[in-house]
Amino acid sequence: MDFVKDWMKAADKRDKQKSKLLADIKIKPDIVNLLKKYDREPSHIDDIYELLLTSVAGENLASSVVKNPKLLEHYLRMESEGKKSPEIAYALVRLRRSN
Repeated sequence: MDFVKDWMKAADKRDKQKSKLLADIKIKPDIVNLLKKYDREPSHIDDIYELLLTSVAGENLASSVVKNPKLLEHYLRMESEGKKSPEIAYALVRLRRSN
């Protein structure tokens, strides 16, 4: 029973950390301006993070993309071109590896 309790506490802690991370990112002026450029609201950061998290990207890339204006711009540009999240994630993995 302690294992389950510990696991639940750890999951709750991770959720709180993720929420804080995303909340902090959504108020950064460079991120807000970039989202405006692509006619997106700050809440779109949550969508991007979750879409990348559930695709091939994983948590590390999802965090990197929403925190990094250069990677975020690549995501938003490809999204505006009609590409889907798995394709975008794959391209971003390759881009990040080449840098």
